[in-house]
Amino acid sequence: MVRHLPKDLTKRFRVKILADTAFGTKDFINNIRKLKYHAVIGIGSK
Repeated sequence: MVRHLPKDLTKRFRVKILADTAFGTKDFINNIRKLKYHAVIGIGSK
């Protein structure tokens, strides 16, 4: 879904991804970083 953001949007604005714990995997975080976006992700603690 993130990869399909309109180019006009991503060129004009700094993209920040807000996600909950379900998206807190290493793969998700690494892919967001590869796209050069910033992310705020809720990560649970034990």
